[in-house]
Amino acid sequence: MLKWTNTQSKCIDIAVLIFDEFSNHCLANSVEPFRALNFMAQKPLYNWQFLSLDGGTITSSSGLEITTKKVEVESFQSDYLFVVASYNYDRLANTKISRSLKQLSTQTKAIAGLDTGAWLLASAGLLDGKEATIHRELLDSFAEKFLKTKVVNARYVKADNCITCGGAMAAFDLAAALIAEHFGESARQDVESFFLHQLKDEPQGIEFESKISLVQTCLQIMDEHIEEPLSVSQIAMRLDVDQKKLQRKFLSEFGATPHQVYRHKRLNFARLQILGSTLAISEIAVRCGYENASAMTRAFKAEFGITPTSLRR
Repeated sequence: MLKWTNTQSKCIDIAVLIFDEFSNHCLANSVEPFRALNFMAQKPLYNWQFLSLDGGTITSSSGLEITTKKVEVESFQSDYLFVVASYNYDRLANTKISRSLKQLSTQTKAIAGLDTGAWLLASAGLLDGKEATIHRELLDSFAEKFLKTKVVNARYVKADNCITCGGAMAAFDLAAALIAEHFGESARQDVESFFLHQLKDEPQGIEFESKISLVQTCLQIMDEHIEEPLSVSQIAMRLDVDQKKLQRKFLSEFGATPHQVYRHKRLNFARLQILGSTLAISEIAVRCGYENASAMTRAFKAEFGITPTSLRR
C-alpha cells in the first residue's frame, strides 16, 4: 500500500560504480534526486560515494573527469550499488568485471544496472531468469545476447535484488521511486517539484493512463495556485470530475487526499523559499496562500516538525 509519508531510522548508503565513457546525464540523474532531498530535509537521508574497480580518475563520454575511490571488493558493504556504464559495454563485459560484480552483488541489498550497466549485470549472470530492461536502442541485441533474461521495454525494472534502468531520464524516475519507497510519496513529490519533473509511468492500459492524466492535471493546477489556493471542490469543478472520485484517485496514487497533497505542496514551496531566499517569513506566508506568518508557522511545524525560523537558522 502506498504511503504518503514514511520514516527511515537510518541514512541509506549508495555506492556508484563508474566505468570509463559513462554518461554524465545518467550519473547526475541517479544522484541529484538524493542530493535534493537531503537539501530540503536539511539532514543526510542518503549518503553516496563514487567508486571504480581500480580507483583514480574516470572519464565520461563527453570528457568530464570524476575522481573515484577503489572499490574494496572483499570488504564492500552498501544498501545499493549503482553500476553506471554507457559506451564500450561489450568490452567491459569481461571475466574480471563479471567476477567482481557477482561478488559485490552478494554484499549489497540491491544492485542496479543503469544505462548499459544492465549489460554488465547480464554478462555476470545476475539477470538469469529475471525480467530486465536496458537502453531502448539495445533492447533487441540485449534479448538476442542473453537468452536467459526476460527482456522488457520499460523505464526501469525491479526483480528480486536486481534493478535495471533504460537510460538517463529513467534513472531519475528510478531514484524518485526509491525515494517514495524509503520516505513516502510526499518526498517523491518534493523532489519532482524541485526539478520541475513530471513522472512518466509506462503505459498500462487506457484506464491507468486516464488516472495518471487526471492526477497530473490536478497537480499542475495546484502548482499554479500556490499563492491563491483553490478549494478541492473548485479544482474538481475545473476538471469536471466528482470530488469523491478525485479523492479516490489520489488515495490510490499517493496514499493521501487531494487536500493533504495540496497543503504539502504549498508548505514545501515555503520550505524552498526559506532555504533559498532572504524573504521575510511573513512575505513567504503570503506567497504560499496563508493569511499571516503565524498561520503558516503552525502548519509548517505540523508538517515538517520544525518552525520556519528554526529551519532558516
